[in-house]
Amino acid sequence: MQSATLTGAGTIFWRHRIEARNAGTIANGAAMVTARTYHDVGGAVTYTLTVNKPTAADNFASVSQIATGTVSVTDAELEAFLLARRSTMTVVSLDGYLTAILIGPKFIDPRLWLGRLVGEAALIADADTGEHLALQAVVHHHNRLSTTFADQPDHYRRMVKPHRDGGIDLLDWGLGFISGIALAPRPWKKVTDPRQPGRALFEPILTLDIGSRAVPLSAAEKVARAVLEIRQLFQEQRRKSMR
Repeated sequence: MQSATLTGAGTIFWRHRIEARNAGTIANGAAMVTARTYHDVGGAVTYTLTVNKPTAADNFASVSQIATGTVSVTDAELEAFLLARRSTMTVVSLDGYLTAILIGPKFIDPRLWLGRLVGEAALIADADTGEHLALQAVVHHHNRLSTTFADQPDHYRRMVKPHRDGGIDLLDWGLGFISGIALAPRPWKKVTDPRQPGRALFEPILTLDIGSRAVPLSAAEKVARAVLEIRQLFQEQRRKSMR
C-alpha cells in the first residue's frame, strides 16, 4: 500500500493471511511479527498489530485472537530516552548522527553505533519494554533516511528545530553529525582535512552548524545539498568497505 492520504480520524487497515502449508514451519514455536511503515504526518502515529488464528485450516471466516498490541513512540519519549543515555543527543541530533553514518566513507556495523546510542541492554531487551521501543524508533528513523537516500535523494531534508530568536537552530543536528563522523574519523579526512580538495563540500556543515546563532531556512537547504554531494563523493568507497 502506498500514496494513501487520510483526513480527520482516518485509519488504514491491512491484513495478511498465512496459509496452513506455510504456517506449519512455525507451529508450536516462537515467531516475530513486524511491519515497516513510512509516513509524513509530522507527529507520532499509533500502530496496532493483531495476530489471529482461523478456527479451521485456511478458513478465515471465523478467527480467534492470539495476541494484540499497540506500538507508538513519540519524538518526546524517544528524546527523553536518548537524553537519559547521552547528555546532548536529541531527536534532531539523532537525525544528524544517522545521516553521517549513512553517507560516510565507511560502513559502520549497526551493533556498534546502536550499542553506543541506546546501550547494549536495549539490543536484547524484551519486546514490550521501553528500551526495545526506543531501539525500534531509532531503527525506523535510520531506515527512513536510508530509503530516502537510495530511492529519492532529491527529497532529502534534514531535521531542524526553531531557534528562540527566530529562524532555525542548526546546532543540535551539527553536533549529531560530528558524533557520527567520530565513529570513523580517518576515512572522513577527505572532506574534514583543510588540506584536502573535498573540504569545500564540508564547509556548509562546518560553518553553519557549529554555533548557537539563528539562521534562515535557506541554510538548512545548503546543508542538505552538501550532504548529498558528500554522499556522492563517498559512495564507491563506502560500497567497497561493505565487502
